[in-house]
Amino acid sequence: MKKIVIFGAGYHGRMAYRKLKEKKLQKEILFVDNGFIKKPKVFFKEKISNPRILLKENFDDIILCGRYIKQQISCSY
Repeated sequence: MKKIVIFGAGYHGRMAYRKLKEKKLQKEILFVDNGFIKKPKVFFKEKISNPRILLKENFDDIILCGRYIKQQISCSY
């Protein structure tokens, strides 16, 4: 099963999630967000995690979403 991370749980993250679901491929989707404490812990029945999880686990793809892509790329966790 493919493991995919969507970085950003806002509007663009929702759009990416919908597109992935449309493809109906077997995949595990995980949301990460810098503001994960402020947002609900579950989003589209998927857990929102701290971006630090990216250092602990291996993923097949990471999709960067939103207005803050430069900050997402330069995260130093």
